[in-house]
Amino acid sequence: MRLLRLLAIVVPLILSPASRAQPISPDFAPRLAISLLTIGPGPAAYEQFGHNALIVRDTVSGRAIAYNYGVFDFDQENFYGRFIQGRLLYSMEAYDADAVIKTYIADDRSVWIQDLDLTPPQRLAIFDYLEGWRGRNYLYDYYTNNCSTQVRDALDIPGALDGALKSATAPVHPGHSFRWHTRRLTQVDPPLYLALESVLGLPTDLPISRWNELFLPQELQAAVSAITLPSPDGSPRPLVAAERQLHRSSRYSTPVRPPIFFPYFLAIGLAIAVALLGFRGRTMTFLASTWCLLIGATGWLCVWGWFFTDHWATKTNLNLLHLNPLAIFLPLLIPAMRRRWANRRAPMLANAIAFLACVGLLMAALPHLHQYNWDVACLTLPVWLALAIALRRRRDRILAQRDPAPPAAAASRLSVAGAPRPRTSPSPSPSPVAGSPRPRLPVL
Repeated sequence: MRLLRLLAIVVPLILSPASRAQPISPDFAPRLAISLLTIGPGPAAYEQFGHNALIVRDTVSGRAIAYNYGVFDFDQENFYGRFIQGRLLYSMEAYDADAVIKTYIADDRSVWIQDLDLTPPQRLAIFDYLEGWRGRNYLYDYYTNNCSTQVRDALDIPGALDGALKSATAPVHPGHSFRWHTRRLTQVDPPLYLALESVLGLPTDLPISRWNELFLPQELQAAVSAITLPSPDGSPRPLVAAERQLHRSSRYSTPVRPPIFFPYFLAIGLAIAVALLGFRGRTMTFLASTWCLLIGATGWLCVWGWFFTDHWATKTNLNLLHLNPLAIFLPLLIPAMRRRWANRRAPMLANAIAFLACVGLLMAALPHLHQYNWDVACLTLPVWLALAIALRRRRDRILAQRDPAPPAAAASRLSVAGAPRPRTSPSPSPSPVAGSPRPRLPVL
C-alpha cells in the first residue's frame, strides 16, 4: 500500500512535462536564494542513508527549482550489468522544489531546509554550475561520488565557497570509517546490515576525514551549519542564515552509533551448531547442506565482487575466511558419505574450512588487517566447528558399520562386561619323564 501511494506521487512528478522546472533566467541573479534541502532516512534500503538537493528560489516570484543528483534511468544501456559491475550512471535533473518537498513529507520522512548566506556573485556561480550539470551523467560511487558529494562539490566551487568547506573538514579525522557509518545507518534492517557486512572489504575500514563523511546528507547538513565565511568588514559570519525543519518523521530516525550485534549473531551460530550436533540422518544432511549452499554462494559473490567488478569497497575482503566459497561443494559430498570417496573428503573439507575460519578470527587482531567482521565470525565459526565434528562422527559410524570388529575382539569385550568366557580346549599333557610308566593306550 505504501509503495502504491509513493508511486502515485512520484511517477506523475517525474514524468509530467509540467513537473520539470524550467531554468531561472540569469537576469534574476540578484533575486536568487540558495538553500540546502536535506531528507531524513526512510524504510527502503536505498532510503536509509537519506538524500539531499540544492534549491534555487526566485525570491520575487516564489518559484523554486530543486537540483537533484540522485536520478538514474532503468532504460540506460545494460542497466543491470552496469549496476552489478559498479559502472552505473546517475544524472542531475531539476524539478519543482515544492512538489519534491511534498513528496517526502507525504512519505513521512524528515525534511530540513538551510538558507545559505551567500553574496549575489556566489549565488550566481552556484546557479551557473548547476545549470551546466542539468541532464549530465556521472559515474556513481556510493561512498565517493554520490548525490551528496555532488552537492558538496557544487557548494565548494571557485566563486562560491572557494574550497572553504574542504579546508574546514579535510584536516579533521573523527576516527570513523565508511563501514562504521554503514553499520550505523543499516542497523534498522538486520538482513541488509549482515549482507553489507559480508560483502564490504578492508578498504571500507580505513579511517576517513570529515570531508569524506559528507557522502551522507545529514553529515553535510551538520558541516554546512558549522562553516563561517568572512563578512565584508572581515568578521566571520555563519554560512547558514536560517534553518528550519519542515517535517519531523514519526517513524524513521537516524541512529547515532553502530549497534553491538555480535552477541545475537553468536547466539544464532551456537543454535545452528547445537542442531548440527544433535540431529542425525536426513535432518542433519538437510541442515548442513542448506547452510553450506548459502554460505558458499555468498563466498563466491564476495570473490566476484573482489576480482571481477569495479566496486573498490568489495576488494580485499577477509570475510572470505568465514564465508568460504569451497563450502558450496559440501552439499555434494555430505549426502554421498556412504561412498568411500566422499566419506574421506567431506570431513577433510569441513576441517579445512573450520581451520581457515579460526585463522580469520586471529587475523582480525593484526593492526594492518583490521577488518571489522565480528558479526560474520560469531555467526559462522561455531557452525563450522560443529560441522567438522558432526561429519567426523558420521564418518566413524559409517566405517564401524562397514568394517565390524573381529570375533576375538568381540569376545574380549564380552569378557570385560562380565559375560561367561567361551570354553577353551584343555592343554596338552606333559611329555612322559624317563622311568615313569607309559600311559595305557586304548585297544582299537
